[in-house]
Amino acid sequence: MTAPELVPTGLTAETGWSHLMRWYVTGGYAADLGPYATAALVVLAAHADLATGDIEGLSVVDIAALAGMGKSSALDALEALVSHAWLDVQPDRRPGQRSKYRLRYRAGLISLDGQRAGEAAWPHIPMQAGRDQAAVREVVAGGERRPGIEINIYQHIEPGGVGIVNVSPTNAGEGCE
Repeated sequence: MTAPELVPTGLTAETGWSHLMRWYVTGGYAADLGPYATAALVVLAAHADLATGDIEGLSVVDIAALAGMGKSSALDALEALVSHAWLDVQPDRRPGQRSKYRLRYRAGLISLDGQRAGEAAWPHIPMQAGRDQAAVREVVAGGERRPGIEINIYQHIEPGGVGIVNVSPTNAGEGCE
């Protein structure tokens, strides 16, 4: 008797977007933006083109149906994702139309003493996620700034407030070439 084949041939694993959610959850965005924005983010991530990161052909009605919410909740969720810089919308369209979207990847910057020190953000293109993450690590380590990578450092302001200093302005729509 031969052992059964553990992994059938001809299968592929879809592992391209779960890492997008790490900072969304651990950075407090899921709690701040709520369940509708989180559900919309998951729907959008599931529809992102792996090679380009573009999300096309989804209307607000489609997003609402796929996420299990009403149309107005879906529109509010999209607007929340845009206003918190998790989602870019093609400039000549509004959220809710059959828009072209692109998610923004965000990663927390942690200081040597384990404190949240800032964030890095860049266009989310699943097939180049590893390359983009390496580019962000280089920029954070003091390397040359790159188009499309935005670095925001938190500055503590009296009393107990936090300001943000953008040390590497983003060039909207550009990747990390």
